[in-house]
Amino acid sequence: MQSLVLINHGETLQWQPDALVCRNIGSKASAFMEYAGFFTEHKYPINLLHFGGVYKVTRHQQVDTRFGVGLNRATPSVFAGLGYSFRIDDLF
Repeated sequence: MQSLVLINHGETLQWQPDALVCRNIGSKASAFMEYAGFFTEHKYPINLLHFGGVYKVTRHQQVDTRFGVGLNRATPSVFAGLGYSFRIDDLF
């Protein structure tokens, strides 16, 4: 995926390339690996490798875990996270 984003009230253009590889593990789980970059004029680039997994508890709920590493000095050395998501259908 390629994105161009205007930031700082439209004064700065940022390019965000992203590549994602995802694999299902059975019917309820999946794992992913992602590269993300953030390139802004006159600032250091940010390059990340991001890994994680998702487990679908029910059709409308999932839990996930993720961790990543920075690929250059402008990024965090490592990061990690946990998440929970739910979906509500038929509201309208």
